[in-house]
Amino acid sequence: MSSVRVRVSRPRRFGRLGILVGIGLIAATVATRVPAATAEQGATPEDRSLPDGATRLPNGRFVRPAGQRYDLGDFSVGLAVSPSGQCAASTGQGWGVGQPIPAVAGVNTAGMQPDEGIASIDLTSGHTSFAVPGLIANKHMMGIGVAYSADGTHLYASGGGGDAVYQFDVGPSCELHVVRSVTLPAQAPPASTSGFTGASAGYDRGLAVTSDGSVLVTTEYGRALSVIPVDSTGNLTSATIAVAFGAPTVVPHSTNILNFVAGVTNDTAPSYLYAVAAATNPATGAPRAYVSAEGTRQLLVADSDGSGGWTAGPVATVGDHPTGLAVSPDGRSVMVANANSDDVSIVAVNADGTLTPVTNIALHGLPGEATGSSPDAVAFDGNDRVYVALAGDNAIAVLERDGQSHWTVSGYVPTGWYPTAVAVHPVDHSVLAVAAKGLGSRYPADNPASLLPIPFAVAQGGSPSLLPNSVTPAAVHPEVQLPALNYDDKANIR
Repeated sequence: MSSVRVRVSRPRRFGRLGILVGIGLIAATVATRVPAATAEQGATPEDRSLPDGATRLPNGRFVRPAGQRYDLGDFSVGLAVSPSGQCAASTGQGWGVGQPIPAVAGVNTAGMQPDEGIASIDLTSGHTSFAVPGLIANKHMMGIGVAYSADGTHLYASGGGGDAVYQFDVGPSCELHVVRSVTLPAQAPPASTSGFTGASAGYDRGLAVTSDGSVLVTTEYGRALSVIPVDSTGNLTSATIAVAFGAPTVVPHSTNILNFVAGVTNDTAPSYLYAVAAATNPATGAPRAYVSAEGTRQLLVADSDGSGGWTAGPVATVGDHPTGLAVSPDGRSVMVANANSDDVSIVAVNADGTLTPVTNIALHGLPGEATGSSPDAVAFDGNDRVYVALAGDNAIAVLERDGQSHWTVSGYVPTGWYPTAVAVHPVDHSVLAVAAKGLGSRYPADNPASLLPIPFAVAQGGSPSLLPNSVTPAAVHPEVQLPALNYDDKANIR
């Protein structure tokens, strides 16, 4: 993966756009660095149509991300920036626990498949490092959730199928040292789920840190929000279920399904809990959590009583397959990215903590464009500017509010292949975005014409769609990405 940083001009203030690309990170300088270990599918003498600086993807399209790139782990999905702005961290959900890779002449040396883990970047020096939790045998898994403590000395990350939350200590150059894991509460899971996940079968996804330092984590199969208080030095203690939105169940990986277990009647409780954002209840001043429920098109709320108790709050119906979400600094707006309906849902929060009716804004880059922009991550920059990652368009959409309640799309900024996370630098308003598939195929499907090795997940019967750089059918019009989409905002890049 790689990362890039760029400048985006804006009324009354200038910011920089930094993008971490799944094979790397993108930040906001003009220099670029291509990792030597990444086998890019770049221009060849026969590829005369490829623009300068662009990389041809296996699907026939090309990307030309702005800014500086940093190498990350395989299929990077989560992103956090430390409170000081020195460090950034991204979780990688690449396959494997050290599978061997054969040497291929002119392409790669012999080695091992990368583990799931966390890439850390020192944004002041550009130094990158990689840490693998390794605390749970044969379950080196990561979720999308990652967040720093308020003082930046700790990093917390969700553990996916490990059903645990990891704590890392952060070194002076942003290097990470895993120090503990906390197992999520058991929830008597169906047997067909527990074989895939840990004992609780929760499959933890999103993670956020509240104003009192507690760590919140969502569970996909457990359908619960758990809370882990921290001690006086920020160390994780033990986890309890804050709110159970439904009984644990098997949730197929498809959209708009309810909760299915063979022989059991479907229920309508919230399903497929994904991201969580921490905020404050404007009516009480106590911590509040907003949670996206992908399977049931819902924005869920959980409220703390300030003394360790939590209750379910109001619910809003949003778009199709809600994924990433963010809360404005003043706590009065929540924006949810809806991956299947290609829009964002904007939910205003009243002074009494209730939610207003939802407003949806389409994010298609081209008039009449078919569904496929796939917004999946959101980040606020102040109360009136938002960045939304468009995984299908390889771009970041820039939304601005006119000071009242009217939001408009003001432009798009190019990223690497399939952006999955976005964050705003807390000091200089740089914007960093992770692109999970980076700049091309690291493990393309078995092709006699390819020099690269066969994807180990495919060789073992897995799905190539989950690989960091899987091969997809060639696009009929690969050029549509540039003229009116990714580079609508090119005049604003400085």
